Amino acid sequence: MDAPKQDLKTFFLGLEPSEQERFAQRAGTTVGYLRAHLIRGGKVPRPALMESLAEACKEFGAEFSKEDLLAFFYNRSETGQGAPLPLSG
Repeated sequence: MDAPKQDLKTFFLGLEPSEQERFAQRAGTTVGYLRAHLIRGGKVPRPALMESLAEACKEFGAEFSKEDLLAFFYNRSETGQGAPLPLSG
């Protein structure tokens, strides 16, 4: 049986506290903001922070793509959390 796919929450919470601090700094935010607003709070990061998060995930060896990161935030709207997917067109 396949293991569940890694997402930002499992990746970030799996880092040692010192790595969480380095990750947050690389992403241009704080550990507190990541935990309170992005991991648990259901906020969707602004585009610049989303890009920084994607780059930090890549640098820290996360096992998911930028598209998976976007899905982590936008798919939560299906459960009443986060923002709805933007309409194109």
